[in-house]
Amino acid sequence: PGGQRLVMTAAWDDWPGREGGGGPGALPDYLHWRQWRLLDAVLALNLNARNAQEMLTLAQQFEIGGFWWSGGRPAGKVIDLMNLLGDAGHPGLSLTRIRPPLNPPTSLGGMSLAYPTWDRGWGKALHITCRGRQALILPPLKDSVLENLPWQEEDPLAVLVAPGEVPPALVARLKPKTLVLYGQREPQTDKAKPAGSSTYLTRQGAVTLTFTEAGATCHQWRP
Repeated sequence: PGGQRLVMTAAWDDWPGREGGGGPGALPDYLHWRQWRLLDAVLALNLNARNAQEMLTLAQQFEIGGFWWSGGRPAGKVIDLMNLLGDAGHPGLSLTRIRPPLNPPTSLGGMSLAYPTWDRGWGKALHITCRGRQALILPPLKDSVLENLPWQEEDPLAVLVAPGEVPPALVARLKPKTLVLYGQREPQTDKAKPAGSSTYLTRQGAVTLTFTEAGATCHQWRP
């Protein structure tokens, strides 16, 4: 909304000392496809060797207004990324440490942004509110963490974006009107889907979520 662009990434936890293995990822190609150059904010809910090269490519090829991240001590490509961001005048800032006015954005365009955490920080998510509708974006997390996600069951959820292996019990509890599943794993949520809800799989094509006065709608690109 408002011509503002927010990019979010999160990687599975990686073991200490591993510095390679991450490729360029899908985000740079997607953003080039959309013919975008300026990214107002980039949020790395979990940054490590698995997605560091993707974020480094992003920083090399796009203009980034602000970068916030959480994760372990920088190493390998993460250090290269932080140096590049610092040289560009937009150093990487903490996504979790309270340091006004350096906190991550709480609003962007017509969206309100929140960053719920639970299980002593093992769980992190992105909560978007726009035009009275709510969307929750879940990064890859262990089932034991996802199952403890704090959410008021009576709180209507327009869209849930989650990995394909999200526990069916969580989907049944959240009751999203629209479910967007990413990753390559076959989802196991069909039996738990609320009646009347729609499901989109990003491995079948890019999914665009749009908030309008009429509600939240999804459109999927098909080859």
